[in-house]
Amino acid sequence: MPTYHIENAKSGRSSCKKCKEKISKGELRIGVTSPGPGDFEVTSWYHPSCYTIGPKMKKEGVTAEIFVLEMLEGDAKESREDEIIVMVDTKPKKKNDSVENVCTSKINSMKKNLEKIRKRSEEENAESEDELPQSHSKKRKTKEESCMSGLSRQEISDAKLYALYSEKKNDELKDILRWNKQLGVSGNKNQLLERCIDGHTNGRLAQCKICIEGKLKIDDNDGENVLCNGYFDEAVGQRFPCCFKCKRLEAPRILPWFTEQPSKEDDDKMEAEFKSASSKADSGAAMEFFNKVKESEWDLFSKDGIKTAASGWSIICKKVGINLPPDKVRAKMEVGKIVLQHRDKSIEEICTIIVENFGMKEAENDIKAKNEAMASVCSIPQNGLIFDSIMELGKLYFKEKNSNAGLTYNKVGNAIKDLNFR
Repeated sequence: MPTYHIENAKSGRSSCKKCKEKISKGELRIGVTSPGPGDFEVTSWYHPSCYTIGPKMKKEGVTAEIFVLEMLEGDAKESREDEIIVMVDTKPKKKNDSVENVCTSKINSMKKNLEKIRKRSEEENAESEDELPQSHSKKRKTKEESCMSGLSRQEISDAKLYALYSEKKNDELKDILRWNKQLGVSGNKNQLLERCIDGHTNGRLAQCKICIEGKLKIDDNDGENVLCNGYFDEAVGQRFPCCFKCKRLEAPRILPWFTEQPSKEDDDKMEAEFKSASSKADSGAAMEFFNKVKESEWDLFSKDGIKTAASGWSIICKKVGINLPPDKVRAKMEVGKIVLQHRDKSIEEICTIIVENFGMKEAENDIKAKNEAMASVCSIPQNGLIFDSIMELGKLYFKEKNSNAGLTYNKVGNAIKDLNFR
């Protein structure tokens, strides 16, 4: 049978088995000592508020009061029994409690505002029966002004949208989010309602402005911010983390928002909108490259033939806008490596691999938009360029499957992003 005792922590080295946090020196802690292997005993430490009475003890009728007064030993409980009973009886909050409370508070506010509007509307209808006849437009205007009394336009709009979506089941709300290509189809009804109402009001969340490939989602921790967790690149089999975060109302959006299942045409259009404009697997660019390459004959099975192909193909790459290294010798070497490694494949396949590896040069407008996005996430906008450079280095390491180096550069980038000086 385990024994239970309470004491003031003799050092700050022990950790609570429940919450995993350190127990400070001098802080109250409950020790549960039970037989270990051999002749040894093992003691687990808990914060009093983290310790919970087990189901077997509860079946035997053990309450927090009985546990503290009769089962818990130690001089530290003297004259503090009532305080310790309250601490043991208090259940630790779940991690998601604060998240759900924020969301529930918003939805409850919408619900109350809807009740106010309906109540005011009923009062107006009752009053209008006793009044002299007046024009329909004047009646309508008076009613709308009365209903809006004490509420902002946004509160009125949110309340009406709550009325629209609250009647739907969870699966129906999830379908609406899927139709609009949105992340976050899990969670309780209040969380699903908040996402649908936000999308209906502001539009669909677009792609991340930093990593381009990732999709944005509302941060469930506060509901006021939008973030990107990165994306998975199937070509290299690696996940690329992203640190983009902005205010919900400042996030990039796309219209329209669909409340009914979109047509195939609309669905295809949305897929095209989410596809990265700078995608390295751009089949159009690969096809253009291939069409120019096949205008000549190439020998890919002899040493001299591969050298000739590397030289000629690198020139064609520059012409069609493939992002080769600026140095001509290095560009020729890089193309030659790919040709040599994949010479058993068709020329069209090799052209596609070259485009996937180097990508296309960004247009001036795309570069400008990316620089502005990088500056917008930094505390000091002037740090945007160096932040971008560090994050790009991290991506290169991820592509080489060196996750440790990639994560290190990501941490450095995040530190630069939060600096309050240049």
